[in-house]
Amino acid sequence: MYPHRIRLRGPWEFSRVTDSGSQPPSRVNLPDGWQGEYPKWAGSRMRGIRRFGLPRVLDADESVWLVFRGWGKFRASLNGLALVGGLSEFDVTRCLTPRNDLTIDFEPLSTAPETFLEVRGPEFLSEVRFQESPAGWAGRVVGERREDLQIHLTARGRCVSRLEVRASPAGESFFVPMPDSLPEGWYNPTFPEWRLELIENANRWWSEDVVAATGPGFD
Repeated sequence: MYPHRIRLRGPWEFSRVTDSGSQPPSRVNLPDGWQGEYPKWAGSRMRGIRRFGLPRVLDADESVWLVFRGWGKFRASLNGLALVGGLSEFDVTRCLTPRNDLTIDFEPLSTAPETFLEVRGPEFLSEVRFQESPAGWAGRVVGERREDLQIHLTARGRCVSRLEVRASPAGESFFVPMPDSLPEGWYNPTFPEWRLELIENANRWWSEDVVAATGPGFD
């Protein structure tokens, strides 16, 4: 089941960027070191650099994506190539080398951002985000052109709604509404509150934990 996720935590190099160039970098471990450095960075233009290797040998129908969460407005490049064509997710399968340099130019926010590599299969959900009006999750279904897929919304491990969806190479838009209430019954408190799953018959192609700013509570 996808995605196979590799979080780019640990040591990053951060430096303040000025009109005359960037200052000498300091090494900071993410996410733990962010709060200690943020007061010194607030209001500045910053540059972060993270180095990493290849995730693993890919199958023919797999791809590797760089995913950015919580960076605010940013510009990123990988091995000197600007990442374009996405909001917060970028297909970098053809850009990877045995040793990779990721560079992000950004203005820091108070909470630590997240960056990760995702190995994705032939069908997947992309650019998933929660919206408040109407409340629910929006995104795209990417893959070979097909119409036999469903998205399941689960609450604490229990499926509470299903949505028929289509996939295409460019991505087909979807919206999963937040239920007004939860059906009575058993919920597992060890499971995430909300999860989206991409299903083909009995095959689960994709599973992604998602967050909600509003919605019914759990007893």
